[in-house]
Amino acid sequence: MFGGHGMFADLQPIGLSMALFGLLPVTFRPVRVSFHPLRSTLAYCLAWLALVLWSLHRMVTDRVRLLSEAAAAGRELSMQTQFTTVLCLAFPGGLVLLPLVWVESRRLQSNVAYGTHCQNLMRSFGHIHRSCRLARGLSWVMVVFTLLVSPLVAVLWLSVVAAEGSHWTHVFVNNHVLLLLFEVSAFFSSLFHCAKTFGRNLSECLSKELSLPYPCASRLAEYRRAWLELRDVTRALVVLPLTALALLIFVLVTFTLQMYLTLVCAIEAQYALGFLIFLMALSFISQVLLVCDAVHRAVDVVGNPGHWCGLGCCVCVCVCVCEGSASDAVLSLRR
Repeated sequence: MFGGHGMFADLQPIGLSMALFGLLPVTFRPVRVSFHPLRSTLAYCLAWLALVLWSLHRMVTDRVRLLSEAAAAGRELSMQTQFTTVLCLAFPGGLVLLPLVWVESRRLQSNVAYGTHCQNLMRSFGHIHRSCRLARGLSWVMVVFTLLVSPLVAVLWLSVVAAEGSHWTHVFVNNHVLLLLFEVSAFFSSLFHCAKTFGRNLSECLSKELSLPYPCASRLAEYRRAWLELRDVTRALVVLPLTALALLIFVLVTFTLQMYLTLVCAIEAQYALGFLIFLMALSFISQVLLVCDAVHRAVDVVGNPGHWCGLGCCVCVCVCVCEGSASDAVLSLRR
């Protein structure tokens, strides 16, 4: 996916689930981002976007009408209705992620250097590539979340918790915001987990090569190039800054709002509603922690000083082989 030439094949379930609900236009065989009007799902995504915007318009107008009618009649709304109205009006802010994901995913797809590095890595070391269990598991969890959990949560939220002032047309925008938040977070996390797995496999092979009595100089030079290309690939994964920043701001704002409402519910003895809002806050902030953990793990493997020490050994061996004998190379490596 995204020109990874197999390196990010574990992300295909995420790509397909995002395409199913119009979150990202893709082509099939192979699954990759594409904005071609005929050979991709762009028209399907635009139809979904129109439906979501219509649902957003209905939800905002219905909530505003509920507040205005209550104010005109001098009727005070219940605390539950007030809180759910605030959350319903705040959640659509997550829709700003959609155009950012489209624009910056296209930029990643069109990054020629990124695609070349991935292709070179898979051509030279494709035999050591193994599926990333965390990325694969997270991908299939997101498929289940997309098909079952997110629609069910949206329906329960509107029919049970935020029933007053709700309409069945509000399901589309609420479901879309939930999917955007969780799918984008899982996508970011899976990308870095795949890079971490490839780097760990490459490190193990390099250690085995260096443990040989007479390491092959040309093979060590290939490892050095592979490490540099993997570093560039990992850096290229951070070309989605606006999406990541918008995700972080949206999560922090909604988390702060949800925690404030949780405290108010606890003060007013509305424990059931407060507990539900608290669970929502935890699920939102966990997405940021998920992405941060994946980035830390990838950087820890790719940027490990021990690996760069191994690269220095590779350079030393190559120079000695070119200028001297193999025995000088091994002695220099051991020093």
